Amino acid sequence: MDKSDFTEMGGFFELAVDGIVISISDQVMCDEVVQLAEKVLQVYSQRVEAVAEHIARDEWIAEAYGFSKEEVLKKLGKPMVLLNKNGGRLSYCENRIDDDHIIDVEFGGALEEFYEVGI
Repeated sequence: MDKSDFTEMGGFFELAVDGIVISISDQVMCDEVVQLAEKVLQVYSQRVEAVAEHIARDEWIAEAYGFSKEEVLKKLGKPMVLLNKNGGRLSYCENRIDDDHIIDVEFGGALEEFYEVGI
């Protein structure tokens, strides 16, 4: 994968693979971030359960919905992934956890660490 695989759109470079949209700002687009994008795409299917567990454990999500990791996993849908040099954000725009809100999960590395969950 390289920069030429992405389509430039309004200050971002985007690429869709198997329903996952990768988005990289033109301000951070470089070979290092493209390599991170490739790695995120490679590991996503292996790490999506960890993402679901992180969301299910979020205090607000747990109080509002009480979904298990398995239920969250079934309701996530495919993410839009906004990348920077150190990680990025998974945005679940078409989730079935909450039809009115986008669920965001900030992460470090290639889905190695998970931080804030935002709604």
